[in-house]
Amino acid sequence: MKLYHFCNKESLESIKKEGLTLGVIPVKVENEMKEARGFQWLTKNPDMSQGECRITIKIPRTSKNIISWNELRKLLGGAGIDNPDWYVYKGRIKPNYFREIK
Repeated sequence: MKLYHFCNKESLESIKKEGLTLGVIPVKVENEMKEARGFQWLTKNPDMSQGECRITIKIPRTSKNIISWNELRKLLGGAGIDNPDWYVYKGRIKPNYFREIK
């Protein structure tokens, strides 16, 4: 599955070395919004035009760590915005998954 991650230029060197590791998602715990760490944000939209660096990522089809944001938000009780382009990867995305960096 080909997806994209956008980041600022200042983060790019550490991402190239360590992979994607610092992502968080919103979760609702006892009516309070919290952050769950270790979830990397990805998109199927290559044209986000954020003026940032774009990393093209190839996730193996056999990966059990990828889920669409809309599916995940249903599991979380509807937290966050509905967006069919967004995906979340649970865990670290290793640099060997990177195919291109622009």
